[in-house]
Amino acid sequence: MPLSVRTLKPRPKKRNNPGFLAIYILLLNAGIIISSIFLHELGHLFVGLLIGCQGTGIVIGNLLNPAVPGLFSNLTCPITAGQGMAMWLGLSGFAFTVPLALACLAFRNKPEMNLGLIVLGFSIILGGLDFLTIIANDAIMYVALSIGLLFMCIGEIYFASDYLDYFFHWDRAVDAAKRVSRARNLQE
Repeated sequence: MPLSVRTLKPRPKKRNNPGFLAIYILLLNAGIIISSIFLHELGHLFVGLLIGCQGTGIVIGNLLNPAVPGLFSNLTCPITAGQGMAMWLGLSGFAFTVPLALACLAFRNKPEMNLGLIVLGFSIILGGLDFLTIIANDAIMYVALSIGLLFMCIGEIYFASDYLDYFFHWDRAVDAAKRVSRARNLQE
């Protein structure tokens, strides 16, 4: 009796698990948003120190004053600071996050490339409040919020769509189905 080698079915890769995909997308988005906020505040701190403000750092959650929660740069600027200094401080947060967006857009891997749109949208939203120091009109904040949300939504839709195609190889399955259909048509 000849010995036969039993063929084992390959185990499905963990990356083909939809739960893994959801966790991956959530963690990637959280990392991008946290790094965008950090770079935004680092931009304010860096430019503030360059133009003569006194800064103690970036505050993550204000435990001493719960009325002012969140993440912000702790800067004290001289009273003689003019509109020019406020403009540079207002633009610095946005200017520091744009390179991250451009770096994401430079990825060759298409799903991650769309993270650049998410970062850019989030940067515009964060910059909306800072633009109020440059233009004293509340409408600029709502325009920035709308444009930023639009970029973020488009980026999320493209990211999810491209990642699902990449993750589940749906395009390969469609191509295989077309080849089978063509083969059946040729046989008839």
